[in-house]
Amino acid sequence: MATFRINEGFSDTVDVEADHFMTVGMFVDFTKEGIGVVFRIAADRVRTIKRIEE
Repeated sequence: MATFRINEGFSDTVDVEADHFMTVGMFVDFTKEGIGVVFRIAADRVRTIKRIEE
């Protein structure tokens, strides 16, 4: 599992813990194995996605 930072440096920055992410239609889904989608954001709201090294 990893932590992904969405829109770093913008007012709508969000950290999400997930195994991976993928674009699904007009959305970006962040998923965990065995659980499914843990966070969904409209693709047009995503400026950056960065994996945070811990």
